[in-house]
Amino acid sequence: LVQEGLAETSPGQAVTVIAPTLQDVLDVVHIRSLLEPEQVRLVTEVITSKQLEALEVTMKEMERSAKQADLSIWGRADSIFHSVLKEACPNKLLAETVVQLKNRVHSMKNFDTQMDNVRLLSCTKEHRAVVDAIKNRNAKAAKAAMEDHLAALTNSLLRRISYR
Repeated sequence: LVQEGLAETSPGQAVTVIAPTLQDVLDVVHIRSLLEPEQVRLVTEVITSKQLEALEVTMKEMERSAKQADLSIWGRADSIFHSVLKEACPNKLLAETVVQLKNRVHSMKNFDTQMDNVRLLSCTKEHRAVVDAIKNRNAKAAKAAMEDHLAALTNSLLRRISYR
């Protein structure tokens, strides 16, 4: 946990879990915006039909739970979504890094979507665009869709900060 930036040790060697700040979340989203578009580009080129099926099932669950404003189920589906991308990615270091970044701000993972259902629905549509591009084996469109998703996430977080 300490190596991943999730905890710190004090002089007496006590380990304390670090609560991420909003700036931590923005920093992680920035790094994700550099890495995840490349991840989905690579995934699009090698994903198996079984993995595509898993993405589609997961997307349907995300869409269902978003319409019902059920963040708990949506969050589990989002985790599965990213797990499938990790498994499908041929660059394992890239995939592991993306997961570590997401875990780094785990306690605030739903900060963007928990406050309003409009953003939850938009986020779901952004995920759908990524999945559709991957299904169509269009790596350029998948990369662009992920870039759009992470830009929307950043903008949403910045709007929330300005309202505080």
